[in-house]
Amino acid sequence: MKDWPPIYFYVPSTMFDAWPGNENEYMSWAEGEKHLGVAAWIVLTYLRLKAHGYPVERCSELPRRGIVITHTRVLRDGSLRPRPDVLLVCAEGDRGRCINADIHVVQNPLQERQSWFWKRRYIPHWTQPGLMPRDPQRGDKVETVGYLGTEFNLDPELRSDVWLAGLKRLNLRWETRFPSQAWTRYDDLDCVVTIRGFHKHWNDIWKPASKLFNAWRADVIPLVSADSAMEWHGVAGEDYLRVDSLQHLLATLEQLKNDPSLCQKLRHNMARRRAEISGDVQLGNWVHLIDSLLVPAYFRKRRQGATMRVPAAAWRVLTYGLDWADRWRRYYGGRISAKLRAEEFRGYV
Repeated sequence: MKDWPPIYFYVPSTMFDAWPGNENEYMSWAEGEKHLGVAAWIVLTYLRLKAHGYPVERCSELPRRGIVITHTRVLRDGSLRPRPDVLLVCAEGDRGRCINADIHVVQNPLQERQSWFWKRRYIPHWTQPGLMPRDPQRGDKVETVGYLGTEFNLDPELRSDVWLAGLKRLNLRWETRFPSQAWTRYDDLDCVVTIRGFHKHWNDIWKPASKLFNAWRADVIPLVSADSAMEWHGVAGEDYLRVDSLQHLLATLEQLKNDPSLCQKLRHNMARRRAEISGDVQLGNWVHLIDSLLVPAYFRKRRQGATMRVPAAAWRVLTYGLDWADRWRRYYGGRISAKLRAEEFRGYV
C-alpha cells in the first residue's frame, strides 16, 4: 500500500452533487438516487476502502495523474479522454465497456474470459447494504416466498393466475418487494425467487450473482433458473435449488414445504458459503485488484511512450463494436430462444 499512487473514485457533480459521509448514511442517501449502479460500484466501494484506512479520494473532475476508478454510465459517450498519466478503470456493471478505459472491472466471471484482448478483471458485486436477514425463530417452516428486485425484471409467469393459484394450493404467501418497498427485508421470508426468466438467461453473461449472495447472507433459500453467474458460484441442490419452469418451481416449493431435512441441508451449506462473500473478503478483492493489477498497470502506462499507447487505443476502437455486437447477439438470442419455446408456456400467462 505504501507504493500506491493517488487513487480516485470519480463521479461528476452533474450526477451526484453530494456523497454520503460514511456507510451508515449510504442507505438513506441511495434511496433518493436514480443512478444506483454507479452508487453501488463507485460510492460504496470508496466509502468502504476509506473507512478501512486505504488512501483513496473522491473527485468530480478528472485529475492530472493517478488511478481513476469510475463507472461505464459516466464514460459511455466517450467524451472523457484521460491524460497519459491517468490509468482509467471502468466498472461495467450492466452497462458494457467504455472505449477510453484502460481496464474494466466486471461482475460476472464469464466476462473476464471473453475479453477481445481488453483487460478485464472479475470482482463479485457488493451484497445488499442494510440487509435484514431471516428471523431464526422461523425454523424450517416454508410459508412465505419472496421476490426482491425491480418490478421490470419480474418474469410475466410470476404474475400469472397459474402461479398465484399454485401458491394458494400450497398455502404459501407471495411477497414482491421493489426498490421503494423495503427490498432489503428478508426477515419474514423463507424462500426467495431469483429468476430473471425461465430458459433464457444463461447468455446474459454480464449479470451478477448478487441475488444468490443476498439470499445466502439472509439465510433464505434461493430458487434459481438458468443463470451463468449463479451457477458459477453455487452448487445446485447444495446451496440453491435450480428450477427450469413454472411448474418445476411450484413442485420444488412443495418439496421444500414437505421436507424439513432438505431445508436444513441447504441452510447448513449456505452458512458455510456466507464466509466466502463476507464484507472483509469483498474488501480484500478490491485491495488485491489495486495492488496486483492497477498499480503495476499505472506505472507501466507512465513508462510507455506514445508509440505504445496509440496502438492500444486503436485496438480498443476497432474491437468496441465487436464487443457490443456479441453482447446484443447473446441478449436477443436468449429472447428468440424463449419465443421459440413459447408452446411450453401456453396457458401460463
